[in-house]
Amino acid sequence: MICLDNKNKSVVHLKRGNCYASKLVYIARCNTCTSYYIGKTRIYEHLYDVKSKRDTNALYKHSTQCDGYTGFKFAILDLINIEARGGDWQNALYKKELLWQLRLAANFPPGLNDYLSLLPVLKEKAEHI
Repeated sequence: MICLDNKNKSVVHLKRGNCYASKLVYIARCNTCTSYYIGKTRIYEHLYDVKSKRDTNALYKHSTQCDGYTGFKFAILDLINIEARGGDWQNALYKKELLWQLRLAANFPPGLNDYLSLLPVLKEKAEHI
């Protein structure tokens, strides 16, 4: 499966996985409009939040504001491969999420991300000082 980025400039080849996989970056696209959300880790957690009507969840908020809302489609954008010796996979995951959010301008409409965290970049820079 493929999709175009926010500026329709490049093709994104989506990865294989499932809703229960962890250590992944995904896109959730509204079935009704052009809105989308970039997230990380387990997709089912977002689905649970929407079903539970958790008002702090960006997808749930959108579901209440989108006229004719019918749901979201999820697709995996990136996976974190864990090396045998571990490593800082959490920071790597945050960094990949940030890169996708920037690439797809997810914090600007029609993106649903409220903010972008620069913490993974700052953490990496601090470790090199």
